[in-house]
Amino acid sequence: MTTTTAAIVLAWIAIAMLTLATAGLLRRVNQLSSRTTLQAEPADSVTGLQLPISRYVDNFEGGFEGGRAGVLLLFLSPSCATCQTAIDSVAAAAPAGDRVAAAVRESTTEPLRVPDGWTSIPSASGLFQILRVPATPYLVRLGPDGTILDATMVVGSLNLPQWLSHQVTAAASNGRSPS
Repeated sequence: MTTTTAAIVLAWIAIAMLTLATAGLLRRVNQLSSRTTLQAEPADSVTGLQLPISRYVDNFEGGFEGGRAGVLLLFLSPSCATCQTAIDSVAAAAPAGDRVAAAVRESTTEPLRVPDGWTSIPSASGLFQILRVPATPYLVRLGPDGTILDATMVVGSLNLPQWLSHQVTAAASNGRSPS
């Protein structure tokens, strides 16, 4: 075998190995992409469940405002780049009468500025696990009895007032009191 023939054989072996490596990487990227897509909308698996929120927040004991108001539960992270924007958006769009709670895994919500009148829920890792929160900011709407009505990621493309009004309409059409 000549030197030229050996070089050509080695080049073809290298090309074959690179092709296999690239195919493996593309397969892995595809798996990660499909996993992210599946985790982006976990609301279906928890919608309709009743959340015992009084276990996590003392001042929710005895029901939600006499059983008439709903609760917006906003999951946040102090290190989240978009969480303060989500807080401001929810504060502007929250229906009158709804209670709003901000939950974080950490022991404090700082440096986030949680509005007065909202309930802060620090060290809420249990709630994050129960509701399978995929990322922050994440918004869960609870009915007057603590039933999970819906959940969504709070992203720039979300029309929050429309999403909240849709939930009120859906609750009323299902025979529930609007929250």
